[in-house]
Amino acid sequence: MVDIAEKAMHVSLNIKQWSARKSDKVISNEIAMMKNAREDAGIYTKRLIRDKSLTWYQKNASAAREYYYKRTLPWSKDMRVLMSKGFESFNSEMVEFKANAEAFADEFCSHYVEAYERARNELGELFEPSDYPSEAAIRSRFGFSIRYSPIPLSNDWRVAGLTDKVNSDCRRAIEANTKECIADAMRDVWKRLYTRVEKMADRLSDEDAVFHSTLVTNLIELTDLLPMLNLMDDKNLAHMGDDIREKLCVYDADTLRHNFDDRKKVATEATTILDRMKECGYV
Repeated sequence: MVDIAEKAMHVSLNIKQWSARKSDKVISNEIAMMKNAREDAGIYTKRLIRDKSLTWYQKNASAAREYYYKRTLPWSKDMRVLMSKGFESFNSEMVEFKANAEAFADEFCSHYVEAYERARNELGELFEPSDYPSEAAIRSRFGFSIRYSPIPLSNDWRVAGLTDKVNSDCRRAIEANTKECIADAMRDVWKRLYTRVEKMADRLSDEDAVFHSTLVTNLIELTDLLPMLNLMDDKNLAHMGDDIREKLCVYDADTLRHNFDDRKKVATEATTILDRMKECGYV
């Protein structure tokens, strides 16, 4: 278990944002009555403010989360695990996401009062002042934080005041939990790989299937990331990634759309690789 703490760390991403949306029960009930529907048939949601900087903030947040989940592995409810070999590039991107988030939030808040007054005119009778945070409070509705912490080791557990047996039991529990988390993390990598290959096999086996360029580029991206996701230096995973890259990523999507022989060849290779994954018990 010492090895895992030396080559990986815990990481958590927390992004908060004002949604600028609010459900309106009164309007929902009115619509239900107009349509002769039951009272809880639906919910009407108001868009409180339309503003480009708020849209940019939301897009930046979505991109940051996508990047975070792609380059980390599951560990617990509130945190994931990041390998140290991927830290520098990961942290650099996160710093940029954070800077963008702060810039977009500051811009939105700088003309929040103007947007509020514009909403008063645009929403008409739907406008309700209590739906909006105050000018002083609006900035606190936005936040972006990325936190790193070491993975705790069982032999670090020593609490004064507890009996030797209790301390020993706690150390065993920590070690068991760590092993379980590692196993879950590695299953996640294999599942990601299997899902991508399975999608390729399904699409390419169907002559009439329509697919985007991402069918190939997403698989290339994942195989590129494998060294930074291979938490236990699993040689089988590394070899599988190389095999997938060499056999499934040799043609671009346009070639696979128009060359039936190449398409059939890659589809067959993908199916064979899926069978190998199943036989090995990785998925």
